[in-house]
Amino acid sequence: MTGAPIKRIVFLCGLGDGGMEIALVHLLRRLDYRRFSVTLLTPEREGPLLRMIPEQVTVRHCHFTSDFAYGIGLNDFSDCTTIQRVIYRFGRKLLTLGSGERHNLVYDCAACHINDLPKEHFDAVLDFRGYGSLTTTIGAQLDADFHAIWMHDERMEWLPLAMPYLKYYDKVFCVSESVKRRFDELAPAYTDKAEVLYNVLDADDIRRKASQALPDDFAKYPNKLVTLGRLHSQKGIDIAVKAAAKLRRQGVDFIWLVLGEGDQRAELEAMIHSYRLEQCFVLKGHVDNPYPYIKAADVYVQPSRYEGYSLALQEARIIAKPIVASDVPSSREQIIDGRNGILVRLDETALADGISRLLGDSSLCGTLTANLRNERFDYEDQIQRLYSLIDNAGEE
Repeated sequence: MTGAPIKRIVFLCGLGDGGMEIALVHLLRRLDYRRFSVTLLTPEREGPLLRMIPEQVTVRHCHFTSDFAYGIGLNDFSDCTTIQRVIYRFGRKLLTLGSGERHNLVYDCAACHINDLPKEHFDAVLDFRGYGSLTTTIGAQLDADFHAIWMHDERMEWLPLAMPYLKYYDKVFCVSESVKRRFDELAPAYTDKAEVLYNVLDADDIRRKASQALPDDFAKYPNKLVTLGRLHSQKGIDIAVKAAAKLRRQGVDFIWLVLGEGDQRAELEAMIHSYRLEQCFVLKGHVDNPYPYIKAADVYVQPSRYEGYSLALQEARIIAKPIVASDVPSSREQIIDGRNGILVRLDETALADGISRLLGDSSLCGTLTANLRNERFDYEDQIQRLYSLIDNAGEE
């Protein structure tokens, strides 16, 4: 590529700290900045992702002409008065009811009130957030030779929100085979655009960070369990709490940390209190570096109701930690039951039994760990496929 012109690409994403945003950070860290000039365009005003973006990336924020446009576009009314919140939510509901297959009035309205969308030409516009969100609408309006959108989960309840804009995108990247199968079922008119592109991780960086010292005394406890994920119904933390209660009744001595934040915190704290688990089931919140906790754990637990291609599960595999995961379609793409983890039925009894099985069987844990250490985590082929699509855009 010596002497080739630098390609200008723009990613669109929010600024949270969920798996999708972390996946973007890993991808940005792997890009060749000798070949690409990279911009991150975000409609959000602030967020933890900003601390993790490589310095080579230019961050541009969308500026809205009104709080109403910002609120309905992001479904975020936290900065509004109570009266404004009621009015804005009612307005969003009316716009939603007026939307259809050809237009999403919520996002069209919000996008019309952004006064500084880039006017320049890009070689590629990459809506990494996807999810039929405001970024999908914005990306469709930007001038580029190549447009791509990511699909991150297999439920796709939000897909109708994205349907009016898929015609503007050249590729639909599904992060797993299960996500692609679901997309093909729900959007048959666009199956020719869809292909699997797995999220990219930096395995060496994860192992390096996992070797850093713990900031507390977690390592001293027996039977240490860790779950990494947002406090959201998708992640099944409520199932984990019920499983913890069963373990407690069985006399198992353990400590279970949940690393992540979310809007289910109050509900989960009430559950933890009702089961009297405050001393052994801890919602630790957001942690900048969760990997030392995963490394120190005896078992990594993934109780998700659904996933796209779980980033946390990949990270636990890279750290070679024995895994108990709910038996959902995307987990079967990562876990071979009994070889590099165990898969359990999605309920608290099966989850508790799986955890007890690993805690009580050091031989099985040793086998799982040895097999995980022999796995290869090389994502270079995924990077090169993305490079090829960007390089070849506009040549037809």
